[in-house]
Amino acid sequence: MPGALGSGFRPSGLTQESLNNMITGAGALYFDLNYSDVVPTTTKEGFAQMLRVARAEGKALGATDGGCTVNIVASFRQITVDDLRAPIAASTVLDGWETASISATAKEATLKKITQVMPTAKQDPTTGAVKFGSTLTRAHFEKEVTLVVPTIGGNLIVYRGFGAINTSGYTVTTQSNNEATYPVEFAFHFPDLAAIEEDVAPIWLYEFDENGMVMVDDSGENGAEELAAALAAAAATEVARATALEEPAAPRATPGQKKGGPKPEGQSNEEGEA
Repeated sequence: MPGALGSGFRPSGLTQESLNNMITGAGALYFDLNYSDVVPTTTKEGFAQMLRVARAEGKALGATDGGCTVNIVASFRQITVDDLRAPIAASTVLDGWETASISATAKEATLKKITQVMPTAKQDPTTGAVKFGSTLTRAHFEKEVTLVVPTIGGNLIVYRGFGAINTSGYTVTTQSNNEATYPVEFAFHFPDLAAIEEDVAPIWLYEFDENGMVMVDDSGENGAEELAAALAAAAATEVARATALEEPAAPRATPGQKKGGPKPEGQSNEEGEA
């Protein structure tokens, strides 16, 4: 029969912080944010203020439908040789980054929004018409796109893509009793070979909390005190659970005997005597 504390340990990755760490909401896309003042001490409120200014300046994509999708796809290759019957360390090679992109479905279809998402779109000052050019130049790859999403705990997760080119074209769908939508997919590129030599994908990730950028320490020392406390608490819980399960049950009282009361009439205090 299961004990009062359950049948034992049940493996789970859920912690007290799990819900706070989950991303919630669709987030928002911004164009060409100024990161020159973003430093490790920039707090989530400081970064949020930068977003408010950018939105007021018309640098936000605006309303979307269905959220956003981030794709960072690596190109892996398996080295094949005779008699290699299973993959071994270093036999899988990372050849590079095949795709780094952010996609969404936009709903605001003003001329300004269209010129923001289409790399070669430009308004003719004479006719006022927006025209789509057919030539991409290096200047078209200077746009940055940033996706910002919050966690349930209130941190801001930031995806910063470089050299953004919308590869979806412009396909607007109008609907009866509904709003028009058009898909956008921003593929990211580094501006030159010098950036490629850094050997990373053309998209960077940040996280901001109330103290500044969240720093991840590869040495494993980040949050060492909190980890030690959590391990000690978990060990104490397991000891308490084991003690509760192993503790013998109290003997049941015989008929006519109350627990802790006198012996029934005719029964002596000495076991086996009548």
